[in-house]
Amino acid sequence: MKMKKSSWRKCHKWLGIAFCFFMLMFGISGIVLNHRHWYGNVNVSRNCLPETFRFERWNNGLLRGTLAAGDSVLVYGAGGVFATDSTAKSFRDFSAGMPEGADARNVRAVVKTPSGMLFALSPFNVYRLCNGRWSEVSAPFSSGDRGTDMTVKGDTLVVLSRSKVYTAVPPYTHFEEHELKAPEGYDGKVSLFRTVLLLHSGELFGVPGKVVVDILGILMIFFCLSGIVIWLSGHGRMPAVFRVAYRCHELLGRKTIVVTLLLCLTGWALRPPLLIALVRCTVPAVPYSSLDSGNAWHDKLRMIRWDRAEGDWLVSTSEGFFSMEDLDDVPVREEKAPPVSVMGLNVLERENGEWLAGSFSGMYRWNRERSSSVDAVTGKPAEKTSGAPFGKLAVAGYSRDFACGGFFTTWYEGTEAIPQPSRFSGLPMSLWQLALEVHTGRIYTFLCGAEVLVYIFVAGLLSVIVLWSGWKIRRRTTGRKNGRR
Repeated sequence: MKMKKSSWRKCHKWLGIAFCFFMLMFGISGIVLNHRHWYGNVNVSRNCLPETFRFERWNNGLLRGTLAAGDSVLVYGAGGVFATDSTAKSFRDFSAGMPEGADARNVRAVVKTPSGMLFALSPFNVYRLCNGRWSEVSAPFSSGDRGTDMTVKGDTLVVLSRSKVYTAVPPYTHFEEHELKAPEGYDGKVSLFRTVLLLHSGELFGVPGKVVVDILGILMIFFCLSGIVIWLSGHGRMPAVFRVAYRCHELLGRKTIVVTLLLCLTGWALRPPLLIALVRCTVPAVPYSSLDSGNAWHDKLRMIRWDRAEGDWLVSTSEGFFSMEDLDDVPVREEKAPPVSVMGLNVLERENGEWLAGSFSGMYRWNRERSSSVDAVTGKPAEKTSGAPFGKLAVAGYSRDFACGGFFTTWYEGTEAIPQPSRFSGLPMSLWQLALEVHTGRIYTFLCGAEVLVYIFVAGLLSVIVLWSGWKIRRRTTGRKNGRR
């Protein structure tokens, strides 16, 4: 049944007012997310945020991994690097020399060379420890790329970015770039999820695309604020400022309806249940876009390890696990690998002849020689697919360097294996990360469990309804210009 214009008007008014705050937060947080390099050194204390965002029992990625270095054990993760001993009785900050920004201290890996040199990796920097302080090594990453993992093979330092592999040998002042070869059967297609994600942010078309999305974000903010102004004006004679707000609200809304709807629809598709379908689909890269790359591994690499037993490199990617004897060889897919969450791998450690592979889909023991993997907790055979982005056990880190033995941490519950100093609870979060929590709805703690996962899905639909109802009640001016009514 066709809705009357008065019904559309009520829908636009009351749904817009009710949902205005959330749309406003989408616009503000989206602009911040589009310019991470602008806000890298801006921190927000977790003490100012809901309790779920504070570090408790090493949760929220505070402990990603550890490294035994002499008499000390270094703990690293989202809060930087900390030093303790094997009994974990006391902790001291070990991040001196790193920039103060929480982004710069989000440490992905810490490794030690045979000569005893220590290196740390954040998404944007490689650090070397000199005289008790970390100093930046000339980062090898190309513009827009980010570091994801680091390891050592002999005296060779190996740094993995999202797109390439970089190696350095003593004195570690120069990195050699390796672009991995395309695997057998590579067809040049890219993830549909990645395509939609970059379209939503504008990155698909580089800087011009991001500028357009920034403008749309500003427009969304204007629509929210001007809509409130119009509502407050009531039905009487409007002051001049209210009339201007109304005219601009109506005109800009009418002229930009297609692109604003596209912005909402692409964001709507990036969370469950549509996310799962997008991840599993591949499409040809949009010509001349940021995804139209000659590098078969553009934005796909996640972790790398040297497997001594098999004599090859083991690489975790968004396309699954691959192996190669040399970095110049063609990567070969590991057909019977454990499931990994679409959020990426967090743990890949060799233990008792097997690999421990942990992600938000759980922790698995993988025997490459037998081509089998089992759930590390239940002992049951691993499922063939990774399932939802967040499984029942969201593994975030692992350690085997304490007297208590090996243990893993989870994103939500952390671990009880070693005590976390209470002073770590309020360690800062980057403004960019806070914007991400706002944009995905995780900041709204009244949403819990599955409700968080469906928030974007519902919010996207409501945003589309608000925009479309505004279009349905627009002032029609074309007929008047032509002398018709």
